[in-house]
Amino acid sequence: NSPSFSAFYAEYSTGNYLLLHDDKLTRRRFGYIIYLVDQKWDAETSGGQLDLFDENCLNVEVSLTPKRGCLVVFEVCRDSWHQVREVLDEKLVRKSITGWFLGETEWIDG
Repeated sequence: NSPSFSAFYAEYSTGNYLLLHDDKLTRRRFGYIIYLVDQKWDAETSGGQLDLFDENCLNVEVSLTPKRGCLVVFEVCRDSWHQVREVLDEKLVRKSITGWFLGETEWIDG
């Protein structure tokens, strides 16, 4: 039996970002992020927000600022477009454990 989730550690330093994308791969049902950022992380000066886009990838519907100890979970579906904004802070690193809860993805596989 394969595990029901995957996990990896990620760091984004000054200037790092992740372009607009989706996570649509076989067995990925829900994406998650557990933030391990410093308590001093600030939306305006640190950057690194997770932006969730509308189905047309034109507008940010939700923008989430990393906060230490917070868990973010979102469904991986046909329109789950997202990005990580550029990290602006020169002293802090955007640290997280991230991955996917795995399950049936017939809508992708079929």
